[in-house]
Amino acid sequence: MVEERSMAEEQMISKIKEKYGNELVYEVRKEIESIIGDERKKESVLWIVSDKDIKKLLKYKKLEIIDINTEKMQSIVLWTYDFDKDIKKFRTPNLSDFLHFSLDYMQEILNLNTLYLLQEGLNELRGEWFYIKKDNNKINIQASYNWGEWEEREDFPSPIKETVRGNEIEYLYKITVNVTSKYKNKERKNYNEWYLTQEEFRDRIRGDIYGGEIKKDINIKELYIKMDKDIDLSKDFTEKDVLLFHLCSIMYNNVFFLIRSGADKIETDWYKIEKQERTITATAYYEWDKEPEIFKNFTVEEVVNQLKLWGVEITPRTIKHYKFKRMIPYEKTPGEKRIYSIRQIGRLLRIDEMKREGKTLEEIAKIFNPGQ
Repeated sequence: MVEERSMAEEQMISKIKEKYGNELVYEVRKEIESIIGDERKKESVLWIVSDKDIKKLLKYKKLEIIDINTEKMQSIVLWTYDFDKDIKKFRTPNLSDFLHFSLDYMQEILNLNTLYLLQEGLNELRGEWFYIKKDNNKINIQASYNWGEWEEREDFPSPIKETVRGNEIEYLYKITVNVTSKYKNKERKNYNEWYLTQEEFRDRIRGDIYGGEIKKDINIKELYIKMDKDIDLSKDFTEKDVLLFHLCSIMYNNVFFLIRSGADKIETDWYKIEKQERTITATAYYEWDKEPEIFKNFTVEEVVNQLKLWGVEITPRTIKHYKFKRMIPYEKTPGEKRIYSIRQIGRLLRIDEMKREGKTLEEIAKIFNPGQ
């Protein structure tokens, strides 16, 4: 069945064709349905994208199939204006809000999966909740996702006023975070206590990768990148510092996820975060010594294989070239056999990220060697 275009869509396509001339343009028709409990909302969207724009998007980034992460929908909070009190405040989304934002989120995933289909040269792509079919320059998408039953959440708390050490403050929660990192039989600790204001919460959740959009756990790839970034940032930082910083980042993120999701407790085998009224307590204890594989030295062949698991294609010759251009930090190695540390692997991952962003090797070399 051929979908009839609306007048607005015909005008949009006419402008696109006028802009791109004879260049290939894809018409992507999305029929999306979001279901929660007995409620459902549908949306029909036409997305027009040129082959030239697609090639630009895919030039430096290899896509994978993406699925729905329900935690992203659990963590939605809305910044709104309370006309009765004449103040800005956060509020918990209602069912109508959820259906609206869920469709936006589903669209975002479907757009990326459509790009994946084109990247791989496929004519169709099927997931548990979507089906994408390509016929020449026309792409049709059918998608329906059932989120389960709607669960009412308590409304997001308004700030409260309290006198602390002689000063009146307005805050959402009093937060205590206590993190212990054990590495090479030595413990490093970090303790932090503060009052979370509404403004700080707003600023933190706007685009911060540790702003609590989803729960985080220890990720070895992120750890390797952080090992190079942090030591590159300050020569005074040691491995022990970076390991502690990494755990702290995860804990702060998960505190914000707990607040955003309305949960009372999050717990794993190495940390626990609990909320009681306006107090949040987070404790963590992690023994890195039980993960010896994380900190081993790698041969060049092992480096190539490890990076391949993370979607990075590289050869020993390329690594040697990077070393020649002094793009990889120099480290002394025992014996004659060349080995690589986790920080050096982190540097290779950062180089790959920059290449995907479109930077040239010369530009990357200057970033790591600004004086040259």
